[in-house]
Amino acid sequence: MEDTEDAGEFVALTTSRDIAFPVSFEMPVKKFSKTSSKGFSSRIIGLTSSAIIERDIVTRRTVTSHSIADIFNIVVYPSTASHSEYAEEYKEEEDDNNQPDGMFAIEFKSGRTKKFSCEECFVTVRSPSIGIGFSKVTKQDKDLLKRKVSTTSSSSTDTRFNVAGATEILSPNAARNVLLCNIFDLCNMNNIYISWSTMETPLASKEGTWNTSTHPEYEEILLKKMSSLSTTKSFVEIERTLLDFNSNIPLYGLKQRDRRAFSTLMKFIENYKDLPGNITVLILLALLRLLCTKPVFDEVANSQHKAAILNLIKMTDSSDKNIAFGAASVLKNMVVHISEHKNARIDSSNRRTVFVTSNATEFVQRAMGFAKEVCLYYYKIILFFNFLFIS
Repeated sequence: MEDTEDAGEFVALTTSRDIAFPVSFEMPVKKFSKTSSKGFSSRIIGLTSSAIIERDIVTRRTVTSHSIADIFNIVVYPSTASHSEYAEEYKEEEDDNNQPDGMFAIEFKSGRTKKFSCEECFVTVRSPSIGIGFSKVTKQDKDLLKRKVSTTSSSSTDTRFNVAGATEILSPNAARNVLLCNIFDLCNMNNIYISWSTMETPLASKEGTWNTSTHPEYEEILLKKMSSLSTTKSFVEIERTLLDFNSNIPLYGLKQRDRRAFSTLMKFIENYKDLPGNITVLILLALLRLLCTKPVFDEVANSQHKAAILNLIKMTDSSDKNIAFGAASVLKNMVVHISEHKNARIDSSNRRTVFVTSNATEFVQRAMGFAKEVCLYYYKIILFFNFLFIS
């Protein structure tokens, strides 16, 4: 895809790039570009109160600015280091499409996709214009950190590592997940709910444009296909159906009221160990969309879903970070329903169903356990306390 100027670049060009935006978070990244001789350019991604901006890493001038309302989807590419066991028909394809660690993409409603990759970084000193920022780790930084950790003397004049968290070097994957966690949090604070996936939205999979809603009749067709899924069908057919549904139905965008698709997908969760990792993620993303409707949210307390709910709790400790985060998100949507007409009785019933004594013990042990990736640990802690204290 050719790199061309878009509305975001126009906004940046027509405003003074010397004026500093009030940034709450920023992180250095590599932006993949066909126009660059290296294939990428160094950028700083910053978050303002309502936009995502790109800054030049040297001059710190704003290069592009995109409103978070223009985001269609965020792609979290699977890391090469921790893949789930895929079915035989997917293994060859997976090996041919490995992505560098820390890679993600932002798909905009205009149809444009921007790809980025995070690098090893650490927390830097705050400033009046930056709430929290990260800097790329150099060899000199690693040597300084080793000396800082190995000595107990406080006579060092270097103050870069005096900030809380600065002595923890984040891996590319951990840095990416911290950045995306902040993007999702920013969107939620603005009452904008964006979707995510582990693969780019296929061409022609969306009915209409990325900026238009799906026709109700097509929604009904997609739900019927979902309801008819079974383990007797091939993984390719299951993947195609789930992709079509997730590409066309945004979070809180489903208008149809149908519980059959939810029950079908929960049956798959009961036997998720028999599924390829990418199919499991697609099922979790579809469940997120279905749980945004009140009839499906009310269905959570049904006793036939107990086994699937317990499996969802177990999945939060999966070695595949996308499965773990997807399962935690589904659990949250099962107990917290965003609606103008909240029913406290249903909310309480769902919480009792999800967190009965055995389930709660299992979840706390997994949520409080040390994770291999520091970012996943933060995810679980945040979600756990959301469950306890959400009003």
